[in-house]
Amino acid sequence: MVNVLHVIPSLSGGGAERFVADLVRHELRFGVDARMCVFRKGHTDLLWCKDLPQPSELEFHPTSGVRGRLELAKLVIQLREVIRREHPDILHTHLWPACRIVVRATRGLSLRHVWHVHDTQDWLVEKSLSARIRRVQMRVMIRKRNPFLIAVSAAERQMAICGLRLGEAEIATVLNGVDTSIFFPTEPSGEHQSGPVKLIMTAAFRPMKGHACLIEALSLLRKADVKYSVTLAGDLDTKTGQVIQERTRALGLHEVVDFAGHFTHMPKLLRSHDIFVLPSVDTEGLPLAMLEAMACGLPVVVSKVGGMPEVVENGVTGFVVEPGNSIELAQRLRLLIESPAMRREMGRRGSEIAAREYSFKPCAARILAIYRQILGIMP
Repeated sequence: MVNVLHVIPSLSGGGAERFVADLVRHELRFGVDARMCVFRKGHTDLLWCKDLPQPSELEFHPTSGVRGRLELAKLVIQLREVIRREHPDILHTHLWPACRIVVRATRGLSLRHVWHVHDTQDWLVEKSLSARIRRVQMRVMIRKRNPFLIAVSAAERQMAICGLRLGEAEIATVLNGVDTSIFFPTEPSGEHQSGPVKLIMTAAFRPMKGHACLIEALSLLRKADVKYSVTLAGDLDTKTGQVIQERTRALGLHEVVDFAGHFTHMPKLLRSHDIFVLPSVDTEGLPLAMLEAMACGLPVVVSKVGGMPEVVENGVTGFVVEPGNSIELAQRLRLLIESPAMRREMGRRGSEIAAREYSFKPCAARILAIYRQILGIMP
């Protein structure tokens, strides 16, 4: 039996975190002894974690200055203890910040590493001094641990190859998967309800997710007397969340925008809406939220960032817009809002593609094949 320890900063409910939970679940079904270690306590009682083994939860309180360095040192010691206790065949680390911590925690330990790259990062391509320094640091870390890297989209893989000077054989693309046993369409979009067309965006309130662009687009739609309502699902306890709420009130959109906060039953939430939107302006891999919406039969409007254009066929399963272009975003949303037949057809095609090409089982099987390759186990 292959023993795998997945390391991720938290299980707070973002796309990468829910992906890890699904991956552990499928690996257990494949007979892998899969476990998790998280840097922060909490969130293990959430819906997508309840049927999983209890993860190793570390004590970490990120801050700055001397205290921050002490917290980081304590985190490294705790993680090292967990790794030595669990003694995994594969240490599968998710997200760049966790990779940096793992490098320090595994000093002197003989381990096989997999690093999972879940999003594109500007420092991989920027020409600033700080970005160049960070790339050099990451190259040194890669040489020290010799990890096999997994990217979730072709765009992400290419950025990593160029920015980190990787060989083609050092990184593979494994497209994210969605659990189509729970994410599936019910009634055709636009026919399950009366009233205004319902839009939904499910994303953490961070600047790169494009909430600000969406709010400006919604204001343009309101001025054009287009009828709609919007649900913004995500943890509001961030500076960006507060800014977006204030901007919504300032533009007089508070009556049509519902800040739903943290929502656990995502399939039900998605199926109660008509259009999914994710106008990210920066750092995306292959958003799980977008795949889930497609699987539930929603047409999607996304930006040309990360791997999203690789999945969304413009004009067929949704629309792809330029990042930060609120005018174009408003135009595409209006077209869908005013075209029920288009919504239904795009939603139908999207759900078929999600079920055929982005089911989680093949995704998990591909990752398991990578484990076997690394360990030298014949299939």
